Amino acid sequence: MFDKLQHALETENFVALHDYMAWCNAHYYSHRPAIGAAGDFITAPEISQLFGELLGIWVISRWNEMGQPKYFNLIELGPGRGTLMADMLRLLRQIPDVYNAVEIHLYENSSAMRAEQKSALADHNKTIHWHDDLHKIPTAPFIVIANEFFDALPIQQFVYSIGGWLEVGVQMRDGKLVYATREITDAQQLKNVPQIEIPPVPGNTMENCPSMENYLDFFLRRMQEQPGSALFIDYGYNATTYGDTFQAVAHHAFADPLENPGAQDLTAHVNFGMIKEFAQQQHLHCAGPIGQGEFLQNMGIQIRAEKLLAQVSDPQEKFEITSGVHRLTAADEMGNLFKVICLSAPTLLPPEGFHAS
Repeated sequence: MFDKLQHALETENFVALHDYMAWCNAHYYSHRPAIGAAGDFITAPEISQLFGELLGIWVISRWNEMGQPKYFNLIELGPGRGTLMADMLRLLRQIPDVYNAVEIHLYENSSAMRAEQKSALADHNKTIHWHDDLHKIPTAPFIVIANEFFDALPIQQFVYSIGGWLEVGVQMRDGKLVYATREITDAQQLKNVPQIEIPPVPGNTMENCPSMENYLDFFLRRMQEQPGSALFIDYGYNATTYGDTFQAVAHHAFADPLENPGAQDLTAHVNFGMIKEFAQQQHLHCAGPIGQGEFLQNMGIQIRAEKLLAQVSDPQEKFEITSGVHRLTAADEMGNLFKVICLSAPTLLPPEGFHAS
């Protein structure tokens, strides 16, 4: 167990789930090769190059809708190994006006991940700007891509009891981490519990992600200054509801979130309903959420796959292409669980990919 968590448990013997998740993931991403066969999970860009190529096409369509600005910021949140950005740039390179206009900004805290991203993008003669503070990104027309970023943000979790809502956390008992609860004495903290029309009953769990709201607020302010669009892709649910989605993944399988803290990936499902509600309240254009499979089909993944298949003769390569498309789009794979949503400045028309062509 790493020092920060150990100290908090020894002094307070209660760590809110939000802090536990934040500290564990910060330690995890700075010490482990999280993504890929040698890591704990594989993301869509690692499954098929078609994913990044289609997002590259989507970026071009948004650039056109923004009036083809001479310069625009392409911002990726949590760029992983750099595979997605590399695939998008390979597609953008086919349109010199877009490729010359793009300024690349990667939001990444981990020095180890930055090194992998630098290697993945070495073939592009573009200056890469890394940030650990979004406010340092220059103001300009912008496009944001966030694939499997929000799910790793720390959540608050609350459970309802006869006496009201309790905050969920962890504590040490008999040398082992276990879930625990504590009373909510702060009225401001109680406001963090999402409210829905169905009254809670004892045992109901509710989750909230304050960090996600902060990111949405940032992009809202930028969209008030410049034309911009933000595309978020993640696994999650369409409307605020009761449920416990806190989970861990290690070695490509689900694991106990309280075992090996800091050595496995902790995530929670993303509340896309909350994103949509935010957009409506702030008068932003909101497209989606729709399933990842539907989005990719609307963007033409089958057509591009067929073109790619026509260029290869090796049976193994053909299998990898077709199996990759299936995994990304099938309802029993990533097609329905993963959702896609886009927030855009009100001056822009609706984006591609959300209605069948």
